[in-house]
Amino acid sequence: MNAPASPQTTRWLEAFTAALAQRDPRAVAELFVPDCYWRDLLAFTWDIRTHEGREALSGLFSVRTSDFKLKSEPTNTPEESWFSFSTAAGHAVGHVRLREGRAWTLLTALRTLHDHPERPVHALAREPDLGVTRQP
Repeated sequence: MNAPASPQTTRWLEAFTAALAQRDPRAVAELFVPDCYWRDLLAFTWDIRTHEGREALSGLFSVRTSDFKLKSEPTNTPEESWFSFSTAAGHAVGHVRLREGRAWTLLTALRTLHDHPERPVHALAREPDLGVTRQP
């Protein structure tokens, strides 16, 4: 099912973006329900970590973020949405599920690194030139 982003998820992402830009841990925490989960895959913590509850979110705000955009990826309900954003290290994606207007679960994942972009698929398909030639 492809449910468009609701005004509620749009408002949440705007508030989340603003709170991160202000580096205000209290404002960020208020955007989450008390029994929330934030699973981060390298985007904010440089490791794979799940933070459970508002109190566990305090160390996640030192990363500079920008360019938050809702994506038109399929979701199950209007209370959830995919989005993309950038960090100083690279491009990332996120998925949020809301409960009563606040984040219940949040997934953030770094997808690419600015300094080490992916090589095009056609470049990967070639065999590397190792300087060895076969003799007939």
